[in-house]
Amino acid sequence: MSPTVILKFISGQEILAKLVSEDEKEYHLANPLTLQPQQVQNPKGPGHQPMISVGLIPFSWGSKADAVSVSKAHVLCRMEPEDELRDQYATITTGLIVASPQIKLAS
Repeated sequence: MSPTVILKFISGQEILAKLVSEDEKEYHLANPLTLQPQQVQNPKGPGHQPMISVGLIPFSWGSKADAVSVSKAHVLCRMEPEDELRDQYATITTGLIVASPQIKLAS
């Protein structure tokens, strides 16, 4: 299984994608999505400081391609996503819902 990675570009943009392969000059990615910060209401209700959440939006709005190659010269760093973000990505890109580790199956 290909690892899910976050790439942070020198521009500040961050993408979440499956790392299909890499060579010395490029990362070859599948199903890239852009990490987009968004303000959400604080669950404590009105009057409390709003919170920041992360949304996943298309990397390219007009492209038919599910795969993209990215020059390593434009990437500041490569990181592993948090489990919750990786699971959300899997649900969006495959339609499969990842089981919570807190759920125990009866034997």
